[in-house]
Amino acid sequence: MSTRSESVLSEVRRAGDIAVPELALRTGASEVTIRRALTELEEQGLVIRTRGRAQTPGPVLYEALRDSSFQEQALHMSAEKRRIGLAAAALLQEGEVVAFGPGTTTTATACSIAPELPIRVITNAVNIAMELYRLPQARVYLTGGDLRPGWFSLVGQAAADAMRDTIPDKAIIGVTGIDPAQGLTDDHRDEAAITRIMMTQARQRIVVADHTKFGHAGNSRVWPLEKTDIIITDSGISSRKLAPYEAKGVRIIRV
Repeated sequence: MSTRSESVLSEVRRAGDIAVPELALRTGASEVTIRRALTELEEQGLVIRTRGRAQTPGPVLYEALRDSSFQEQALHMSAEKRRIGLAAAALLQEGEVVAFGPGTTTTATACSIAPELPIRVITNAVNIAMELYRLPQARVYLTGGDLRPGWFSLVGQAAADAMRDTIPDKAIIGVTGIDPAQGLTDDHRDEAAITRIMMTQARQRIVVADHTKFGHAGNSRVWPLEKTDIIITDSGISSRKLAPYEAKGVRIIRV
């Protein structure tokens, strides 16, 4: 893929849906060049073109499940999740092993990985494994386990064993809440247990969460803030509100 096509893809992913003239303005390329790049990206299944516009493809596995809890959550703060996903994906490096936890913001991250980046992924999220089929250089390992209805996550002993057998360079997880006292939390105990193993095994621990997750605590503890390396969130939260988390030694990235 050309550098120009990569730049165009990044802008389409950032916007979700964007007109060709706006793409030309953002990238500094002519509209003819933009259309040529979009043709290349469309042939690879990375964008969809509609009457002078380009948009990111819909989910490959759960497009029809419009009433699922996952789909409803995906629509919440969708623009913020796209930005967070792009920022998290930009941290990934060639040849790394990356563990992805389930969730809508981790899915946004997986969908933002550069197409030509050689990477190995382990995940207990069925939909993330399916999303990554678009990436020619990605090798994907899906854990076994019991499928949690409506959320595409695998839990249980098989999922736990697969995670314990892997030492990822990075773990990228989503959470229900982030609280200064309780740390990272989730509302689902079985899922929290698998995420905890993932964080334990990883060399670097990254949380992707929009600003509404801060100051909220779920029912199950996942991981302490003191052992979290990076939290990537959106600009909807102030520096003052982030101060207690940074005081715990966490690097905060706002996008």
